[in-house]
Amino acid sequence: MKQSLVLLSLVMFFAVSCKKDTQETNDNDPTKTASSFSLEFNAIFDGQPLDFNNMKWVTKSQDTLNFIRLRMLLSKITLIKEDNTEVELDTFAFISFDGNRTVLGFNETPPSGTYKGMRFQIGMDSVENHGDPAQWPNGHPLDPLVNHMHWTWQTGYIFWVAEGYFMNKGNEMDIFSFHMANLNYRKQVTMMRSSPFVIQAGKSTNLQVQMHMEKYFSDPALYSLKVDGPISHSASVGDIRRMDVLHGNMGSMFELK
Repeated sequence: MKQSLVLLSLVMFFAVSCKKDTQETNDNDPTKTASSFSLEFNAIFDGQPLDFNNMKWVTKSQDTLNFIRLRMLLSKITLIKEDNTEVELDTFAFISFDGNRTVLGFNETPPSGTYKGMRFQIGMDSVENHGDPAQWPNGHPLDPLVNHMHWTWQTGYIFWVAEGYFMNKGNEMDIFSFHMANLNYRKQVTMMRSSPFVIQAGKSTNLQVQMHMEKYFSDPALYSLKVDGPISHSASVGDIRRMDVLHGNMGSMFELK
């Protein structure tokens, strides 16, 4: 009888401990934020979910490639109502497709109403970009230990990272690496939904933002990794020339679903 009581006590102890550990894990997961309004970001290529494990994506310039890192920092996330009034959600966001950090939850529900679109800025303004990165608390999207997107060789953040491998001339595997940074490369993205959506207090609203990665290399300007170059870190003259093209293509990539 005494042994049974001891065994029962141990079972109850481990059950409570496991429940507590699970609860703590969920509470610390930024993608599990309790919210009635959320954004889910999806990266696709020619209509297919972007697979980071296969060298199978072919651009319109006939570059065969595979992504290994795809990340961005967002600010000024704003909802647009049917009457064109705007609701800015005071938040920053770190989205990492390779790190499975693609769901953005909001602690406060936006005002009830009918909305037709949204916008956000890839990057941030000068105060945040050039400020002390140590000012952000642990776990904040702008905490360098969270996003690993703060320059180590100059002041400021990298706003956008797209990296991977491609088949170069002679079918040799080579690296492509595009780091979009500096204030002149902030990118405002505006998306209008094909049909309006309603936000109502007490009800859950989930919107999806699709990112069409084939357009990064083609719309409106064709970009060839083999011809135009596989690297730009937004710094040298050559870097700027390449980033200007890719930065221009980013306006067509995003779709609100």
